[in-house]
Amino acid sequence: MKKFLRKANRGLILGGILVIGLAVYIVTDLNRFKTEKPLIEQTVKEFSAALSDYNVTPEKYRELNAQYSTADSDKRIEEFSQFTDKYWLSVEDAYNDMYGWASLKEDFRSSMKQLLDNKDKGYITEFSADLTDCKVNKDGPNCAVMTCTANLYFVGTENCTIICPGGYDDTYSWRDEEAGEPEVVKTSVNQECTFYLERTSDGWKITKCEFYDMDSYITPVEDDESDENA
Repeated sequence: MKKFLRKANRGLILGGILVIGLAVYIVTDLNRFKTEKPLIEQTVKEFSAALSDYNVTPEKYRELNAQYSTADSDKRIEEFSQFTDKYWLSVEDAYNDMYGWASLKEDFRSSMKQLLDNKDKGYITEFSADLTDCKVNKDGPNCAVMTCTANLYFVGTENCTIICPGGYDDTYSWRDEEAGEPEVVKTSVNQECTFYLERTSDGWKITKCEFYDMDSYITPVEDDESDENA
């Protein structure tokens, strides 16, 4: 009996040590995550702001239906691929977003090629992506989720296509061929975005982005200029 009690006590002690160890780990992990929340938000904002470099059309291709040379196309795709590697991490995903659009790393990486392959892509002279209402929460061990509103603004032809935080996105304004050439317009789009991130040895990386459009506003540039000169 005494031998049994000694074994039972030893088991209880070991169990207690494991429970205490687990509790310490959880508290330490939560505290560490709290200190990393600003870094996570900063990482996603930097990623979104840098999209301007890949949306604004090089000056020599700012004409309707312009086709990039093979060298320029390959260079732009390679630069975008390196940009993707800097901010994204490849993971397997069991399901996709049912109500909007969702991108994993390879989906996002293909965005530049999709844009360049689009013969009716138009061109863009100005682009910005400002994230607001950002909320960062823990999403499991070494994982985080950030929700936000992406306020996109760009100036370009009516048939232009863009690369938003979630990847390739079709045009928001289209002009029928019978109506003449597309005009240059200013477009503002608000998207609800959910970023999933994972902690790596190289910092926090995006593993998935879900997004859907809430509203968009399109203003002809000529109308704005007329108002300013009135």
